[in-house]
Amino acid sequence: MKVFISLGWRLLCCLVLGFSSTASGSVSCLGSQNCFVNDLQNFKTSWTVTGGTTLNMTIVAETTGWVGIGFSRTETMAETDFVMGGVSPDGTAYGSDRFFSSLDNPQQEPLIDYQQNVSWSANEAAGVTTLTISRLLNTGDIATDYDLSSGSYALLWAFRRSNPAATADDTSSYHSGGRGILATGVSFAPVPLPAAVWLFGSVLAGFVGMSRRKLA
Repeated sequence: MKVFISLGWRLLCCLVLGFSSTASGSVSCLGSQNCFVNDLQNFKTSWTVTGGTTLNMTIVAETTGWVGIGFSRTETMAETDFVMGGVSPDGTAYGSDRFFSSLDNPQQEPLIDYQQNVSWSANEAAGVTTLTISRLLNTGDIATDYDLSSGSYALLWAFRRSNPAATADDTSSYHSGGRGILATGVSFAPVPLPAAVWLFGSVLAGFVGMSRRKLA
């Protein structure tokens, strides 16, 4: 019975919000670590940290408009480090590093940073937009980039349902697909090895040294 209710609810969401059943499957975490999906299963963010210094993040949403992810210390839009991007109707990909200050107009888009410290790529297929970004945890830009190597953050999500213009970048258009907090208390800092691991390594090195001396 629960299965039929779940399927019925998912079908209702698809009909009301205009999602396809195949698209819904593309934004599920499927047990992956460092992955969050919003309640309606229409927006997902997943990431890895490489070399202890670089954040690689993928944002997926059921939309042909822009998608955005924000790193917030306040769990609100105020003082949030954003990345936004997507694919225009003419097939041109776009993306940018941004910041929204509490002093800015709440109805305007986050302002583009003077320093663009994010590399990105975007593609769109079957009504699903994927934005892939990469940035240093600590970019050195203390004005408009948070140092993600320390502290914890709330992930804020937003996207626009479709492109309003024929060919233009549409990030100036207000989000119509939704917005909210995807997760709170997220830390991107590398997890340090426990002291026991270092102790084991030093003991193992000692054994190796003793073995070499005996062989000599």
